[in-house]
Amino acid sequence: MFFAECVSSIKDWLATNYLQINSNKTETLIFAPDHKIPLIKQHLGSLGPSVKSSLRNLGVVFDQAMSLETHSKQLVRNCFYHLRNILFLRSHKSLESVDPQFTMRRKMEQLREELELTELLRDSIESRLKVVLPEDLGSSLMDGVVLCHLANHIRPRSVGSIHVPSPAVPKLSMAKCRRNVENFLDACRKIGVPQVKTFL
Repeated sequence: MFFAECVSSIKDWLATNYLQINSNKTETLIFAPDHKIPLIKQHLGSLGPSVKSSLRNLGVVFDQAMSLETHSKQLVRNCFYHLRNILFLRSHKSLESVDPQFTMRRKMEQLREELELTELLRDSIESRLKVVLPEDLGSSLMDGVVLCHLANHIRPRSVGSIHVPSPAVPKLSMAKCRRNVENFLDACRKIGVPQVKTFL
């Protein structure tokens, strides 16, 4: 009851100040041992479905264990991206043969196109499946669950079996994630997607 009263008090305060919690856009992070998180979620009412394993605030990705592991991984990934760009420049015999401004413009254009395509993909999945995906789209698709549901939405029963997380086992094993992705790719071929478009 304590958590429900806290959420109710927050809603009352917001209402007093002419504000309202948008449950579809609200993300909630619980700092507690793993075995207590499902119990706490039951007392959050409408905010229960918004509980995430990690979320971003002021540029920092926080996780339930406060280990900053997710933030560190993203930081390392960004560093490697920029290192690859540096190696690209160094691979030329002479830096004079490369126009830095042209290279950076091209990289920025590619990045902008990738972001636009990513947002189009996000909007398409969310509108079809009536879900709200987290900010890190890649991580939310990694286990193949959303992809399989998307395939079944396009062609019902194209994926006969989907491995999904459970309260007892909230994270799928790599083997089950791989089977989900393989089932999704098989469904793509059945639907008629050319193999070259499946990145195989």
